[in-house]
Amino acid sequence: MLTIEKFSLEIDNKIVIKDLSCSFFQSSVTLLSGSNEVVRNLLLKTLAGLHKPYQGNILVKQNNIKDSFAAYRNDINYISRADGLKRDLTVMDNIEHWAGIYETEMLINTAFHFFELEELADSKIKDLTTEQRQHVLLTRLILKPAPIWYLVEPFADLDPKMKKQLSNMIEVRAREGGIVLIASVDT
Repeated sequence: MLTIEKFSLEIDNKIVIKDLSCSFFQSSVTLLSGSNEVVRNLLLKTLAGLHKPYQGNILVKQNNIKDSFAAYRNDINYISRADGLKRDLTVMDNIEHWAGIYETEMLINTAFHFFELEELADSKIKDLTTEQRQHVLLTRLILKPAPIWYLVEPFADLDPKMKKQLSNMIEVRAREGGIVLIASVDT
């Protein structure tokens, strides 16, 4: 279970979320929508431990992430449109890099196949379309099978077939006991 207690978030010295308390249970998918994309995305970034909340606590399995961030980091997969792709490297180089970090080299072929990247393996990231870059970015869902997923606009720029595949992947993660939070305007 993921619990937020008396959580407040500040942007440019203005409180944009105040005293939020809620829980997200295993086997759940939650869509965060609304008109303020910045707040939605910053909320997930904060839950992922990449931004400090103004106040409040984030608990996973009753443990405050402030006290056990190293262990928490292994339980989350945060994927954002600010992708972290190394643009001068190839698709294969990027995926091998992540697989090396996560020690999941055995999943590289699965990731390539699922996201239809076989023919792009030797292409540089900077030469890909926006949709192709999104495919590369989403391989991390396979390469790091964490129980908690924070996804910012995961369906953006995907064709209908890939949107369906990603939706199925998210449903499977939830059925396996995962917690998935999605910030998106695309429902």
